[in-house]
Amino acid sequence: MKKIISILLLVSLLLLGVSCGSGEEPPTSYVQPLGIVNYTKAEELVSDSDFDNIDSFKTSCTDKSYEVSQTFDISERNVHIRMPGVYKITGTSDTNYIDILLPSEDDPYDVTVILDGVSINGDKFTHSFPAIYSVGCDLTVVLPENSVNKFSSNKNNLENGVITVKKGSLTLEGSGKLSISTADAAINGIHCTKQATVKSGVYDINVGNHGIYGKEGLSIEGGEFNITSGRFGLKSGDSPSETNPTNVVGNMIINGGIFNIISTENGIDVNGTLTVQNAGIRVSSKRNAIKSNDSITLGKEGKKALLILTADTDGLDSDNDITILGDTDIKINSVSDAIVGKNVTVNSSGFIYVTTKGEYTQSSTGDYILLSDGRYVKINPLNYPNETFYDILISCKGIKALENITVRNGKIVISSMEDGIHGNNVSINGGVIDIVTDEDGIHALNNTSIDGGTINIHKSYKGIKALRTVISGGKAAVASFSDGIDSPSVTVTGGELFLLDKVDVGTDGVFKVTGGTVIVIASSSNPCVPTSTTVSCVKSSVSKPELAKHTSFVRVSGGNIDITFKLPKGYTEKIAVSVISDKLVDGEYNAQIGASTAFKGIYIKGITLTDAFTQRLVR
Repeated sequence: MKKIISILLLVSLLLLGVSCGSGEEPPTSYVQPLGIVNYTKAEELVSDSDFDNIDSFKTSCTDKSYEVSQTFDISERNVHIRMPGVYKITGTSDTNYIDILLPSEDDPYDVTVILDGVSINGDKFTHSFPAIYSVGCDLTVVLPENSVNKFSSNKNNLENGVITVKKGSLTLEGSGKLSISTADAAINGIHCTKQATVKSGVYDINVGNHGIYGKEGLSIEGGEFNITSGRFGLKSGDSPSETNPTNVVGNMIINGGIFNIISTENGIDVNGTLTVQNAGIRVSSKRNAIKSNDSITLGKEGKKALLILTADTDGLDSDNDITILGDTDIKINSVSDAIVGKNVTVNSSGFIYVTTKGEYTQSSTGDYILLSDGRYVKINPLNYPNETFYDILISCKGIKALENITVRNGKIVISSMEDGIHGNNVSINGGVIDIVTDEDGIHALNNTSIDGGTINIHKSYKGIKALRTVISGGKAAVASFSDGIDSPSVTVTGGELFLLDKVDVGTDGVFKVTGGTVIVIASSSNPCVPTSTTVSCVKSSVSKPELAKHTSFVRVSGGNIDITFKLPKGYTEKIAVSVISDKLVDGEYNAQIGASTAFKGIYIKGITLTDAFTQRLVR
């Protein structure tokens, strides 16, 4: 019988010596070899200073000069404009208003209104009318430098907005300020039935309905916005409803500006596509922070964006694809899913930090219980019985896709009540991902593929769960409550994998390793190891060796296998490792462990094991 058995004595479990070459070598120490291996709180990985530069998106503008056709003083009378041109308006009134009526919907005339210190208090109107009402022209509203303009609307306004533009587009520009307020739940701040564009300016809007609404689209190139709305802060497009069955697509483009939005419903609501770049957006919403029924694109190569979103439901929600590019920083604190779309792609050099926490409901026993209102609740297995149970009907995932999730770049930190990353297929090609979750770290309904990047799953129920798991590159470290990997098919061809729990492939599954490094520190007395003829380097472990005495617990098909035994503190009994076959039997070697007196065959004497040791079996 010819065998080579060498023993490496380790100082501690976190200083693991791994060497896959032939012959005897000194132990190689690595501290946290592939990442953080113990539970780390997500907030310890992120600093608020990563998201404190929203003021960097302030822009300056140079006001245009205009040749004024006529000047009006609103304090003297109503302003009625019936011809195209450039008009300057000044003055204060609580009885008068501005109306611009031109009968040219097919080819609208151009009208420019310069608001230079205008104040209209529509709360005292005796009639039902907006402060500015425009029909049949493309209207440009100019806010001159240092001007402050204040508009409010009465509670009986039937024309949709404090500023209402119908049958024509609206453009706002200038470096001055516009304040808009109304308490009426049916009135918007700015309402345009066609395309609305904001080029610059400072806007304080406090309204009962939508802050700024462009029915056929909304484009914002710059400015500062403080919006408090009873419904949506920014809205474009119009989805069908019982009262209005027409679907109006209105894309929203935000190419600059600073936004502070507080909304009762969605902070930003788009019935179309949403594009954001070179902008800083802070939203606090009682529903979704940002919602689109089409695709959402954040950032662009060479462009930066910053989003700080707080939501009582989803943070970033799209019925279509979500793409995160450029140097985009995102911070989300949501009750439901943080980021959810059809397909989610992250290829940003920025920082994404998301937290989700759903509502808890009290219970005491059982894996699932039925509440009186018909909801099922499920225990939180990591903290049971010290914490309460949560409603499984609430989705509280970090990043969720109905189809595919792809991560190519960026730093992502996820702290979620449910799965950290959840999709039909999950592909990780780069970036650095840290996950702390009460459920699965990565959960793919079909395939999980890792060929680049660094993944640290600090806390999870199951680290990686999928029908098929393929690891060909990158680094992954997993701390889990149940399984490090739960997948009927696990293939490792490259990269580094460190698991603080077993690999569960089921009774008929396959765990195949043909390259890379795999380290499994399992709490089971029967850890799962690969069935492969070309194993590069695999480490398995058992926490209580006495449970495995006289039993075959490792089947080795070839290559170099590192086996680590984690022993209880104060454990001093000598144990032996014996290879009980001198040749492959049905393609396998067999190894046994037990007390040193248990075997008459090959074993190592004189080693007192107080912490952990590694034995290499070299074929």
